[in-house]
Amino acid sequence: MDISNIRMEPLHRRPDLIDDCADLLNAQWPRSKAARLHSLDKSRDELPYSLVMVANEQGRSSPAVIGYCRLVRVISMPSSVLIESVVVPEHLRGKGIGRQVMEMAETHAKSQGYTTMFLNTKDKQGFYSHLGYEFCSPVNTLNAQMLETCDCSPTTPSPPCENQTPCSSNSCTSVSQEPRVSDVRLSEPDGGCLEGREATSDNRVDVQRDNKVQSVSNLSHTLVSVPPPPPPPPLKLNTFTTLSPIYWMKKDVS
Repeated sequence: MDISNIRMEPLHRRPDLIDDCADLLNAQWPRSKAARLHSLDKSRDELPYSLVMVANEQGRSSPAVIGYCRLVRVISMPSSVLIESVVVPEHLRGKGIGRQVMEMAETHAKSQGYTTMFLNTKDKQGFYSHLGYEFCSPVNTLNAQMLETCDCSPTTPSPPCENQTPCSSNSCTSVSQEPRVSDVRLSEPDGGCLEGREATSDNRVDVQRDNKVQSVSNLSHTLVSVPPPPPPPPLKLNTFTTLSPIYWMKKDVS
């Protein structure tokens, strides 16, 4: 593929390229098209803003987007800037385009009065080392989008309980309510009910005592025949993706 007249421009001066930039970014970091366009449309003359690298491509009448990056302000360091979201189309990788994106971004930053470029990466520290970047301590930035490329995995929700009732723990077990002795209706041996009948105090106490013993005995025999409740379902433990380390690097571009 033949490309020529490579140049870098602020994206807000080339609104005709916003859609192509959105597609390039979403190919690397998927996101809704509407949200991506809304984010890119915020690019202005003051930081943070986007830089787009374009070139004339053979067989194409309009300029082609061949690179993108974003510059962000570093808090309490007015002469420094953070470069992030560096991306090149997949079919152009390995052809030196990424190096050109970085070099042109550094030239642009220097022309705006910045003397130090910061960046963070998960696995491209070797590439940036060859460009002159050195490891450093993290810095505070304003409106950076670095979390977009971090390894984040939502927690897996716990499985619903079998009885579909709210629980305060991670598992639920349906427990049968055992009848209490106080709930058992006491009867006389001849089948008559104590309720509504006249009886002496001594007779009532003797009958109640005998029937309580008999009721408890019958209750124990009844409960023995009831099968135990089924065991709760196995818990599905939440799994988390191991977070990759973030490397901070910087370079003097003065």
